[in-house]
Amino acid sequence: MVPAVAGVAVGLAAQLVALAVMSTAATAPHAGPTAPRHLQLSYSGEVDIVVTFNTAAATLASVEWWPANGSNATRQTAAAAATLFNLTGTTDDYIAWIHRVTLHGLASGAEYSYRVGSEAGGWSPTRTFRCSVHCGVVTNSNATTAPGSPLMFLAVADLSGDAIDGGFGGVARALASEVVGGQYDIVLHAGDIAYDLHTDKGAVGDAFMADVEPVASRVPYLVAPGNHEAFGVF
Repeated sequence: MVPAVAGVAVGLAAQLVALAVMSTAATAPHAGPTAPRHLQLSYSGEVDIVVTFNTAAATLASVEWWPANGSNATRQTAAAAATLFNLTGTTDDYIAWIHRVTLHGLASGAEYSYRVGSEAGGWSPTRTFRCSVHCGVVTNSNATTAPGSPLMFLAVADLSGDAIDGGFGGVARALASEVVGGQYDIVLHAGDIAYDLHTDKGAVGDAFMADVEPVASRVPYLVAPGNHEAFGVF
């Protein structure tokens, strides 16, 4: 349902990503309860990227990633750690599974392709992201992009999904168009994420995460809590 946080607020990230539960197979996105949905990138420490997604039912899933200009021979796979998010017994009555994988050993400034899921539950479409020059491992080939480069971020806040505001789609499409060039290191959502993520048994959170996935699956999408993020773990 909700985006993961990272960067300097690693502790807060753990809380916010737990809300990311209201969560695409390659040919049939959202086709079943074990289909991966709501992909989101965040940071872990200074050099690693975390891929987060969720499913409506328990399943084994993994992340596959490889250099965007590489071959399948360079493909790496890691099993996702799954956590149950359970609001059963509350007025929201919602269950989902959050899956996370930390990608280690990324090259600073390099672009990667990845997909999440499983043969049983289906795979997401292939996504791409650029490992910021501020994270990853500096190699001889990218040493000129080491620290000292500016940190580029795009900020948004107070995003409502109400019909009167045009829903999430318009803003999400504008963000997606803005980040497609790969010039941003971070998208920062500074509170009041979706008014409110848990509303209508998570339907508002689902709609938000689906609309923002083209952005959050491409650029680390970091969030900070606002006064509307006061439900559940907050």
